[in-house]
Amino acid sequence: MSGFIKSLTKTIEYEGDKIAIEYTGLKRKHSVAISDLLLDISNTDGSEMQKLSMRLLNAAIDAGVFEDCVIKFEGLKDGHGNALAISDVVNEQYFIPLLSEIFELIMSGTRVEDEGNSARPVNDTSAGTGQEITAA
Repeated sequence: MSGFIKSLTKTIEYEGDKIAIEYTGLKRKHSVAISDLLLDISNTDGSEMQKLSMRLLNAAIDAGVFEDCVIKFEGLKDGHGNALAISDVVNEQYFIPLLSEIFELIMSGTRVEDEGNSARPVNDTSAGTGQEITAA
């Protein structure tokens, strides 16, 4: 049986809102679009990491990663209580920290480890954080 899972769900907290996200792993077209930056990051030291990480996030936004890989995005509200969609979030500089967190989820992919029939995605670091990740 394949270790692939089509999508995962996670609840994250951002500025007091609990956001339910269903997402997929990075698509091939996105990998191609950002591959040069991924190579740069893997070959850089800490002093340039922040600049390259921001360039990578901007390239992911420009490549449509969030619109293509985030299937469900519910629970984030603006200051007036209006619901925000992922398309609203990607267009606002204000949400860069949130987009970084979501991008890390997307980059971790939707592959599960085969050991002990684990249903956790590879690179899942949510254990003990109170954040839930489940296969959708």
